[in-house]
Amino acid sequence: MLWFILDSPHKYAYFRSCGGNQMSKLFVERHLDGNYAVERSGADRASAILPTQAEAIARAEEIDPNAEILVERVRNTSVGGRDQWRKP
Repeated sequence: MLWFILDSPHKYAYFRSCGGNQMSKLFVERHLDGNYAVERSGADRASAILPTQAEAIARAEEIDPNAEILVERVRNTSVGGRDQWRKP
């Protein structure tokens, strides 16, 4: 099993909960400045930084149409809280 150091503890927890599979995953994550980054797990830098979550999701689909896209929750909802991953 390969291990990666991921820059977000939530990405690391998700990676571990999935058994560390090598399936292609793209994460859409909110930055402190309000922009959204598209990142692969284990990447040193973002593949794209966009002003809205919708644009970031669309860009992630362009980058790798076959990847599993996971979006960081930015508010509490009835189905999940902040800092959890959801599918678009």
